[in-house]
Amino acid sequence: STYDTWKSIRNITLSDNGKWLFYVVAPQDGDAVLEVKSTDGAKAYSIDRAAAMQFTEDGKYVVATILPKSEDTKKARRAKAKPEDMPKNGLTILNLETGARTDMEKISAFSIAPHDSGWLIYKPEPAKPAAKAEGAKSEASADQKKPAAKPDHKPGDLWMLRNIASGKEEK
Repeated sequence: STYDTWKSIRNITLSDNGKWLFYVVAPQDGDAVLEVKSTDGAKAYSIDRAAAMQFTEDGKYVVATILPKSEDTKKARRAKAKPEDMPKNGLTILNLETGARTDMEKISAFSIAPHDSGWLIYKPEPAKPAAKAEGAKSEASADQKKPAAKPDHKPGDLWMLRNIASGKEEK
């Protein structure tokens, strides 16, 4: 019974500028916690259910995927929920100087370039198929001059480019 309460520390990472350290404290079963600490001991932050975390190159931000609560995921699996109805990941951006967090929901992937210059790219979860079909019908009726798309032609995935400091985004 005590095995499930044992915790492990993993993903220990030092920022490039050496001012910050993060690591994950994970139980055997349940939700992990990301601990972010300044190396001088002045500041510390915790982020529940964080995964795939990265420091920005300048060491001013931590960007991480936020996993759904493990209990919510287990419940959805037991109910045999369809993939589009399963709990979705999110994304958080933590400003290490101020402690301010920007949280976004339903993000399936993100990436920060090795020399990021303050930008990240992320992929929002696609809308449910029924919502896409309704939206496509209204667009088609609005623009009758558009040629019909081939049935085997699928639109590309939407990716967003975001300036981490300003929050400015481009599709």
